[in-house]
Amino acid sequence: MFDYELFCKKVKTIRKLKGYNRLQMSIQANIQYEYYCRIEKGKAIPNFKSVIYIANALHVNLSELLSNTKDYNEDISLLNITSNIKKIDNLYLANICYEILVLIKNKDVQ
Repeated sequence: MFDYELFCKKVKTIRKLKGYNRLQMSIQANIQYEYYCRIEKGKAIPNFKSVIYIANALHVNLSELLSNTKDYNEDISLLNITSNIKKIDNLYLANICYEILVLIKNKDVQ
């Protein structure tokens, strides 16, 4: 049986991990803001199309979002680790780009 409460909890937790507020999430998912808020609070049951839009906006597999796994905390921990790795990768790339720009600028000055 589908655990709707767990679904709502996953959506909210993953949204926060991704750094989206509710308005950003509703825009990303192409869902009206009020409707999205009601879904996340468990006050509206989304149709399948909305669930797909939410999964896509969160960049997670539909099966991850809909699973009734008891390893929910483990799933969220893995998402958190992945999110942090992406942030580190982006910071590393930004530092490399900065160093390249400094080298180019110094070369132009000489």
